[in-house]
Amino acid sequence: MYEQLHYIIMKKTVNLISGMFFIFFDRFQNKKTGRKPPVICC
Repeated sequence: MYEQLHYIIMKKTVNLISGMFFIFFDRFQNKKTGRKPPVICC
């Protein structure tokens, strides 16, 4: 029971971190190529 809960929490944390990383990477790529105006100024 405890191990299953720990696994679920770990999986959600990994999904959250990877999701944040992909959003950041996507914004960085867009800012570098200049396809879209950057969401964060400066």
